[in-house]
Amino acid sequence: MPAGELVSSALDKDLLHPHMSTTSSAWAPTNGCQNGLVHKSIPAQEAVPSALAREILIELKSIKEQQLLILLQLQKQSTSPSSNQVVPDPLPFELPLAEVKHLERLEETLKNPEMKKNLTTLLGLVGGLSLKDTVARILKKTMNTSLARMINWSGANGKPAFKRTNLKCVVLDAVRCNALTQDATDKEIEVTIARWLQLASDRDGGRSQRRKDQNQIEKQQ
Repeated sequence: MPAGELVSSALDKDLLHPHMSTTSSAWAPTNGCQNGLVHKSIPAQEAVPSALAREILIELKSIKEQQLLILLQLQKQSTSPSSNQVVPDPLPFELPLAEVKHLERLEETLKNPEMKKNLTTLLGLVGGLSLKDTVARILKKTMNTSLARMINWSGANGKPAFKRTNLKCVVLDAVRCNALTQDATDKEIEVTIARWLQLASDRDGGRSQRRKDQNQIEKQQ
């Protein structure tokens, strides 16, 4: 039975028989009853229809798996190069970037419209199942964690501003190469990029290292 019908059936029982109570028996030791046992009644509100709940969860899990398969198929179709499409050579872009000087060198390369187009095509093949996933996969292919920690979105604290780079424009276009994220607005993509950069300090053991440093400081105090 579909999950919707199961839920509807459960609701109908409550609506048609609001005063019906479901009880369950339980036995507990006592000194005042025969054989040391006493019958206890469990209110209807506490009697969980476990079989029905399990069936609903199984149905919902099945629906979720089917949706994931559909998303994977759509993502695969949107990011697979067509038979007449030539995949650009990634070597000129030296990805993933590791230092600010590498980003600056890439910026010079991207002043060439043809190279900018090629990098967009290359990153557009990365794909993803959501906007967050797609942006993260593209940025991970573009730069390592070390560089991500050296820059930020706005240029605060004297760091290079990603929002002013040619690479930002490439990322925006690459995200829209994915059929699942092709309708994302500039603002939505930019906010996701900014958040990814902001959390760079937590990746690759960064968070645990900060905890260790903090614990060391506390011990010294």
